[in-house]
Amino acid sequence: MPNGFTASDIIYPYPEKFAVGPLMNYGYKNEVTLLSQITPGKIAAGSPVEIQASAEWLVCEKECIPEEASLSLKLPIGATSNTNTTWTKVFEQTRRNIPKSSPWQAQANINGETLSLQLQAPQLKGTNNQIEEISFFPDEDGWINNAAPQKVSFNNEGLILQLQRGNRSDINKLSGVLVVREKLDTLVNQAFNIEAPVSSQPIQTTQASTPLAQVLLLAFIGGVVLNLMPCVFPVLSIKALGIARKSQASTQEVRLQALAFMAGVLVSFGVVAGTLLILRSLGEQIGWGFQLQSPVFVTLMAYLMFAVGLSLSGVFIFGAALMGVGQSLVSRSGYLGEFFTGIFATLIATPCTAPFMATDILLHKLTKLLFSNLQYI
Repeated sequence: MPNGFTASDIIYPYPEKFAVGPLMNYGYKNEVTLLSQITPGKIAAGSPVEIQASAEWLVCEKECIPEEASLSLKLPIGATSNTNTTWTKVFEQTRRNIPKSSPWQAQANINGETLSLQLQAPQLKGTNNQIEEISFFPDEDGWINNAAPQKVSFNNEGLILQLQRGNRSDINKLSGVLVVREKLDTLVNQAFNIEAPVSSQPIQTTQASTPLAQVLLLAFIGGVVLNLMPCVFPVLSIKALGIARKSQASTQEVRLQALAFMAGVLVSFGVVAGTLLILRSLGEQIGWGFQLQSPVFVTLMAYLMFAVGLSLSGVFIFGAALMGVGQSLVSRSGYLGEFFTGIFATLIATPCTAPFMATDILLHKLTKLLFSNLQYI
């Protein structure tokens, strides 16, 4: 902007909910107008003022596509105003959709996995037949389970909105936007900024809904499925030979070598996670899923899946080269050899994981569904 001009933070209207599988996204559909208050500095009459903007956004349907644009707007400066009535109406409509300060006192309470939001509004009790829907949009992620249903009830003190608690444990206050949809002559939406202190009650421990034996059986089946991969077979053979060599070793030594092997696996994944965190701290936009928006990455993945298909068909062995490179390290005896065997297992066993992971997850879901149906039978 020109020297002396200032711009406020972007003022957002209330959002909408978009269910995507088991997740819930917040955003806008079709069109949205975002306001910013521009305060001018000293300007000379007769010379236009140019305001520039750099915009980035995501356009989503089934996948999200990042887009960006550089925009500019020249405004004439003169003694008389030249108002564009079209944009005036758009601004007025947008201002009606901006959340207002709540006229009601609010408080929140945590009881186990339920977070209850109470509005001190007795006058709302008589309008419960008019209220079509009430939605709460939290200011921060992790306070509530965004995809869980939000249950509304009324009492003599006002309105109670029951929310499912998220994974955050440090909830001292609850703030966000409350959108009330009323059924008048037409459906009318009103949005309010809510801020409520949070009090906690002792968490009531309840019995797990899934029995431990069922969890262990599902984990065992998933492990069996994930081992049905050509990349894993070399690792299994190495471990089988290692077990045979340990038949004469003491129990304590066997346990220590098993811990060394586990350390090699965990260190390998830790290095990958640490590298991603360092790159993100340096400003790289790296996150699981965003790479699929790159045409180059999608092309490489298509060729990789084609190569995996040839490997599964027996045309060539996928991962044999890596096995040869690591053989000298893996063949070492003792704890160091076990540690490098864990690293080797991670490098060799992961290339074929993707084609079988969906099958494993599907089998897990079907087995869990079968167990739930057996309980009713």
